[in-house]
Amino acid sequence: MTTCSSQGAATRLAMNGYQIPFIKIGDETVQGLIDDGEDVITGLMDALAGRVSIGPTTVRVPIRLHPTPKELTVLFPLMGLSLSSGLWLPQESLDDFTMLIDRVASVDTYANCKIDTWTLSGQMGAQPMQLDLIVVGKTWTPAYPGSFSATALQTDGPYPFAGCETLSLRSSSRKGNAIAMTVQHHLQSQFENQLTANCIDMTHRTVTLASSFPWISGITDLQSGPIADANGAAATLLFTKGGQSTSIALFNIKEIVRPPQIPGKVALRLPYFARAYRDASDYVFQITHDDTP
Repeated sequence: MTTCSSQGAATRLAMNGYQIPFIKIGDETVQGLIDDGEDVITGLMDALAGRVSIGPTTVRVPIRLHPTPKELTVLFPLMGLSLSSGLWLPQESLDDFTMLIDRVASVDTYANCKIDTWTLSGQMGAQPMQLDLIVVGKTWTPAYPGSFSATALQTDGPYPFAGCETLSLRSSSRKGNAIAMTVQHHLQSQFENQLTANCIDMTHRTVTLASSFPWISGITDLQSGPIADANGAAATLLFTKGGQSTSIALFNIKEIVRPPQIPGKVALRLPYFARAYRDASDYVFQITHDDTP
């Protein structure tokens, strides 16, 4: 499993010491260069090699997963959630963690990582629910070949999209062909007089919910309600598989209203997009999670 045609099948991912199966990793990490740029005048048209030094390292790693309920239990603390009295609640800060990527010819270590954005989504068809992460960190250290150490893989399966048993909006159950809940922490990496970030701070949190519904009589209130006022409403997502379940409650969502599109002679669909808010006492959302089969 070490030839160019099959290396990808032998790669591995570990987050905070746990090995997690993944769909793809689109690593955007860059160690840059510092040079004079285009404005310096040297009497020559080409930049001079001796006037270049190593630049800062920016760590940004998008990852796509099909997480199982047991893997979600491992990932929730890294996603900015803390367990309190049986509820996973969003926190005002994020935990650091170390990430390993086994690239067969190297094992790369990403230190002091935080999750900037996570999106739990699914769509009609045979695909499981998926979780997209954007991980940022302070340092990237490849080792050739390096050592990969992590816990064993979990053995339960991910939620199917059909396992989205309940999607409740404005006190009514809805049926859509896709759903996406996104939490963005708006992380800001600060560089002082060094080539790696000295701190990564959460500056804000944005929670959004998107879906698509057939434009029928039982759906029109998702347009008429928010047109009438901006009071907001509650939403609930419930995923189930056997005895396992994950329920997400958003307490106050406010919709951005758009008319249904007319793509041709096919059925019309209402594009749905909302942002979740909190008040002084309630959290913006809470998760009830049971990973017991």
